[in-house]
Amino acid sequence: PFWKRKRFWCFQIAMLSRISCLLPKGNQAVFSLKCLARPGLVALNRSFSTSDSRNRFGIDPTGIKVMPTDFFSQVRAELFKKTGESGTWCLGIGLGAYILSKEYLVLHEETLLAVVLLSTMAWLYKKAGPTVSQLLDDYAQEILEQLNQGRIAKMAQLEEEIKLQESVEPMLKVGKDVFEIIRENNVMELEHEYRSRLHQVHNEVKKRLDYQVELEDLKKRLLQEHIVTWVKDAVIKSITPAQEKQTITQCIKELKTLAPA
Repeated sequence: PFWKRKRFWCFQIAMLSRISCLLPKGNQAVFSLKCLARPGLVALNRSFSTSDSRNRFGIDPTGIKVMPTDFFSQVRAELFKKTGESGTWCLGIGLGAYILSKEYLVLHEETLLAVVLLSTMAWLYKKAGPTVSQLLDDYAQEILEQLNQGRIAKMAQLEEEIKLQESVEPMLKVGKDVFEIIRENNVMELEHEYRSRLHQVHNEVKKRLDYQVELEDLKKRLLQEHIVTWVKDAVIKSITPAQEKQTITQCIKELKTLAPA
């Protein structure tokens, strides 16, 4: 048998020794073993996983881990149509008898060992399969979460950016009103500046007109004073001493007549 062959065990020991030489020492060796075993664990998880775990990870249910279950159900339905309820059993037993009769399968000690080995593997699969499947599912979920950390962080960042953009959109809508207000303020400032300059021009023109009016009034007043002075001087010069004496005498007479007796 193959398990008694020295070549098989020598090959296994050589492979293990080479792997142990390549691996580092200490805690890092455990991490390296995990990294090396990760692809195999994922494949082993697929083989041990149940239908529930497969559905949880988005894997379609299959038969014999390769073909879809729909294929087997369709083949079984066709066989039932052609051969009836017991046709599949007869077909299976007849196929086995044909293989044995043609010596495609030879029964010897290694065949018995293979049957025992397959039975043991099937028993282990039934007993330890769910536990191992759960452990591998948990480990696969942990790996999936580690792989999705970057994607989740990116999604959270994008969601924050979307929220920020949504909060900025009302500000952009209000921005039109703000722009209109700024434009109106600029127009009001220009109008105020125009009014201020117009008022300054009005005041300057008024001052100049007032100056011209005062200048004309001054000229008229000086002219009147000059005329009055000139007439007064001319009258005084025209009065002779005799006229002055006569005027004084006449005034005294009038005062005497006006005085009470």
